[in-house]
Amino acid sequence: MRAEGFARTRFIVPAEETVAKSIDTIESVLADEDARSYIGALAYHAYPYDSAYSSVRRILQTSGRGLPDHDEIRIRQRLYELAAGYDIPVWMTETSEGPGRADYPFGSAENLRARANHIHDELVYANASAYFAMYDMWDRQSHDAHFKDRGIDFFSQSSHIVLIDQKTSEIHISGIGFAIGHFARWITPGSLRIDAVSDNKLVKVIAFRSDRQNELAVVVVNNSNFEAEIDFAMENMALQGTVKGEYSDRSNRWKQLPALTPSDNASFRLTVGPTSVTSLSATLINPG
Repeated sequence: MRAEGFARTRFIVPAEETVAKSIDTIESVLADEDARSYIGALAYHAYPYDSAYSSVRRILQTSGRGLPDHDEIRIRQRLYELAAGYDIPVWMTETSEGPGRADYPFGSAENLRARANHIHDELVYANASAYFAMYDMWDRQSHDAHFKDRGIDFFSQSSHIVLIDQKTSEIHISGIGFAIGHFARWITPGSLRIDAVSDNKLVKVIAFRSDRQNELAVVVVNNSNFEAEIDFAMENMALQGTVKGEYSDRSNRWKQLPALTPSDNASFRLTVGPTSVTSLSATLINPG
C-alpha cells in the first residue's frame, strides 16, 4: 500500500459482533508490526441482541442500578489494556436492539437514560474514544423497502440517531441520539477524559478536560427515582465564571439549566432531577 501511495491510510478494525470476537480477531494482527502500522482504531460492536449493552431493558436492570455486568466489564478492560499496549484508540462502532425488538416506545425517557449509561460505560471501562449508534439516519422510504411485508414498525427503530419520515416531512431524534448529544454537544473535540468519582452507585459522573479551550465538561446520569444533590469538588483545576448546562428527564430533552455560580473556584453544588441526564460545562483557569 505504501508503494502505491497510501502511506497515511489507516483502517478501523475488526468491528466484530462482540468485544470478545473483536479481541480474538485483532490479536494476530497486532502481533504483526507491519500490519499493525495500518490500524487507526480497534473497533467492536455491543452485541448479540438481548445482551447487557444491546438491550435497553438490560442496561437499566444492570448498569442503571449500579450493577454493570461483570463479564462485560472484564472483557472491555481487556480490550482497553490491549489497545493501550500499542497506543491505539478504541471505538465502539455499532449497537442496536435489533429490528422490531425495542423494549420501550420510540420517544421514551428510558431509551435516552439507558444509552447515556451505555456511553458512560464504554468510555470508562473500554476507554473508548468514539461511540456510534446503528445508523446516523434512517428514513421511512428505506425502512419500507428493506422490511417489506415483515410487519416491523418504523418507530420501533430506536437505535438510529435520527428517523426521517418522508410521509410527514418530520425528523425525529431518538433516545440514543439525545444521549449522544449530551456528550457531543458539550465535549470539545480533542478533550481528554479525566478521573471522576461518584459516591452514589446510582449517580454516574464522567468528566472531560480541554487544555486547548480551557474547558471542563461533565455528564451526570442520575438513575435514582429521587433528586440527587451533588457537591462537585475539583482537584488541580480552578473554575472561572459560571457553570452552564442542560438536562433531559421524563418530560424534557436538552433543556437549558439556569447558570450556576460556583461557591469558590474549585467547587459547586447542583441538584439533578430523578432519572435524568445532565451535561455541564465550565471555563478553567490554568488547567493542570
